[in-house]
Amino acid sequence: MPRLILAISIGTALWLAGCNRQSAKEANLALPKVEVAKPLLVDAIDAVEFNGRLEASQTVEVRARVSGYLIKDSFPEGEEVKTGDLLFEIDPQTYQKTLDATQADLKAAEAQLKLADAEYGRARLLLSRSAVSPEEVDVRLGAQRVAAAAVTSARAKVERAELDLQFTKIRSPISGRVSRKLVTIGNLISSTQDSILTTIVAQDPAHLYFSVDERTYLRVDRQSRSRPSNDNAKTSIPFLFRLEEERSFLHQGFVDFLENRFDSSTGTIAARGVVANPVAGNARRQFIPGMRARVKIETDAPYRALVVNEEAVQSDLRRRFVWIIRDNKAERVEVKLGETVAPGMRDIVEGIDREDLVVVRGVQFLRPGLPVEFVKVDMPGSRDGLKVVLQP
Repeated sequence: MPRLILAISIGTALWLAGCNRQSAKEANLALPKVEVAKPLLVDAIDAVEFNGRLEASQTVEVRARVSGYLIKDSFPEGEEVKTGDLLFEIDPQTYQKTLDATQADLKAAEAQLKLADAEYGRARLLLSRSAVSPEEVDVRLGAQRVAAAAVTSARAKVERAELDLQFTKIRSPISGRVSRKLVTIGNLISSTQDSILTTIVAQDPAHLYFSVDERTYLRVDRQSRSRPSNDNAKTSIPFLFRLEEERSFLHQGFVDFLENRFDSSTGTIAARGVVANPVAGNARRQFIPGMRARVKIETDAPYRALVVNEEAVQSDLRRRFVWIIRDNKAERVEVKLGETVAPGMRDIVEGIDREDLVVVRGVQFLRPGLPVEFVKVDMPGSRDGLKVVLQP
C-alpha cells in the first residue's frame, strides 16, 4: 500500500511539472511583439498654424459704359486675358453717326470763328483810321469770343462722341482670368442699369487672408524686433502654407498688410499675405481665388528638439505618456509635450531621453511590467521634412 501511494505521488509530481513547462512554453509564445524606435534629435522651429483663404489681388466687374445692342463677344470663357483685350462689342452705328454730326458742327464752328476773327481784324484796322466807332470794334470782339467758345464746345462734343464710340468696344481693364459671359449677343445693354457682363480676377500675385491671435502676433513682433538693425532681410513676415489634400507646407509667401486694430470679439488681427502664382503645367496657375489654405508661421529661433511620432503618444485623462522598453519589459512614462515640428512629429520636452526605446506600434497589447518581444525600426515620419541632427 505505501508503494502505491508513493507511485501515485511521483506520477502527480511529474504531471504537474509537465504542465508547468507547457504553461511556461505557451507564455513565451504569447509574448506581445512590438516595434520600437529611438527618438530623433532634430533642428526645429516652433510654429503656429491658422486657417486662411486665397483671394485675387484684383477683382473687376465688367460693365458697359454706353447703351446699345451687343453684337460681338471675343473671349474664351474661363481663360486668361490681357489688359486691352477685346471682350464685347456694342453696335457702333449710332455712335458713329453722332461722331460724324459733331465733327461737322466743329467744322462749322471753326469756319464761324475764322469769319469772326477776320471781321474783328478789319474793325480794328478801320478804328485806327477813325472809320468806325469803338463800339463797333467791341461788337466784333464779342462775336469773335462767342465763335471761339462755340469751337471749344463743338470740340468737346466731338471728343465725347469719340469716347462713346470707343466705349462700344469693351476691353479688359486688367490681366487675369475671365469668368463666363453673363450677357449674350443680341441683348440690349443699358449703361444706366447695374448689369455685369463678366468678371475678371488677377492671377499673379494672389492674396492669402487669415487671422492671427494676439499671443502669436506678440511673439513674431518680438522676434522681428530682435533682428540686428543692419539686417537687410525683408521686414515682412514670411510664412508657409499648404492647400487642401496637401500634407506638407510646400508654398511660401509673406505678410504685407496687417489690420490697424484687433477684433475685440475674437482677439485676432486680420493679416494679408502675398503669394506668387506663376503659370504652372498645362498653362494653368496653381492657386485659384477662394481656395482654402493652412498657414504656418514660425515664431521663434531654431532649437534642438527630441521628437517622436505622434502615434506613439498616448493620453490618460489629463496626462500624456509613451511606452518604452527597459530590460525587455514595458514601462509607461509620462511626458511633457512641446510643439508639432513636422507633420505627425511631436517634440518631447520632458520624460524620455535620446537612448530610450519608444514603442511606435503595438501599444494596445502593453501593460506595465509585461515582458515583450521587440523589433527596432526607424522612427515613422523621420524623413517628412525634418532636418535630423543625429540618426538613431
